[in-house]
Amino acid sequence: MLGSLIDAIEAALPQESARAAPLTIDQDKLAALYGNLLALLEKTDFASSTLWNANQELLHAGLAAQFAGIDSAVQNFDFETALKELRLAISGTGLTATPG
Repeated sequence: MLGSLIDAIEAALPQESARAAPLTIDQDKLAALYGNLLALLEKTDFASSTLWNANQELLHAGLAAQFAGIDSAVQNFDFETALKELRLAISGTGLTATPG
């Protein structure tokens, strides 16, 4: 009984080859996204949260450890904190934010 339950659980889990491949980061797209986000956050424009949410996968890949703090600020509409943290995070990437 337990063996068949374990087999059923293992069959339902994704196989190694079915897992998503790591995201390839397009540096130009990321730099443009940063530029657009900075411009919107500077104006405390609510469109910044829409842009952030629409690009979370790329932003998470680009910002790594800093993503969670900025995400929290954006989700809580704390655009001033999000702006400060995003500027700091971008400065550590070597990218120049360029509005797209």
